[in-house]
Amino acid sequence: NVEHPDEVSYCRCRLRTDLLAQVGSSETEGRGIYVEVDVMANADNLSLAVVDFEGGGRSSVTFSPETGAVLRERKVRESPRAIEGTYMHLLPAASPGRRFE
Repeated sequence: NVEHPDEVSYCRCRLRTDLLAQVGSSETEGRGIYVEVDVMANADNLSLAVVDFEGGGRSSVTFSPETGAVLRERKVRESPRAIEGTYMHLLPAASPGRRFE
């Protein structure tokens, strides 16, 4: 439940990358990941991030439907904290005042 601006809501799931990686098998052909999120209130901005917490939470991939951008980040040093990132624009940004669909 997100009640205030700039709050973060966490969801948790486990992806079986071993099954997703099996290529060439008729059982795995066309297999992928589908995620649906229903935001009922305070939907001023939405980003979807995938973080590898089992790997220490050192890397993440974030998608912003509003800007059409994907951001890859990797923590390279804890102290002083240093992060490397790559920014890719895969989709056109949404027009101002228009919600993404």
